[in-house]
Amino acid sequence: MDLRNRARISATDGLLTWRPDLTVAGTTHLFSVILTDNGTPSLSATQSSKVAVEHFVALGLDNLAAPVGTSSSVPVTLFSTAGLTNLDFTVRFPEGRLTNLSLTPLPGIELAGNPSNSISGARFAIAPAPGQRLQGTQQVAQLSATVLRL
Repeated sequence: MDLRNRARISATDGLLTWRPDLTVAGTTHLFSVILTDNGTPSLSATQSSKVAVEHFVALGLDNLAAPVGTSSSVPVTLFSTAGLTNLDFTVRFPEGRLTNLSLTPLPGIELAGNPSNSISGARFAIAPAPGQRLQGTQQVAQLSATVLRL
């Protein structure tokens, strides 16, 4: 698998960053970085490291489209290769654009803890029914909000 288009090396500090996606969960990859100077003779050094991607977890939200002053909701979709017993997440948005954020879990899923809201985000926690796990691709909740301004 060619990962060159997904990995980046910072020109300022040399930091290697890579955001793996669902397609690489459960795999191991060898990253080799080769540094070469422009002197004569040319010198180089190579450093290799293995990176194991055990699991992938992501939440997906549709765009919330509603006229100012009205409420609307969007599905919250989970993508997970791991069996999760709980999930804690934050939804961020531009300050002062939304209010009255609430999360309605789907059947078999419950709110875990008290949601917290601010003028630029909301934090939620959900959990499956006792003895169950959240895994695979599934809608887990409905996120509702009132639009204050565009």
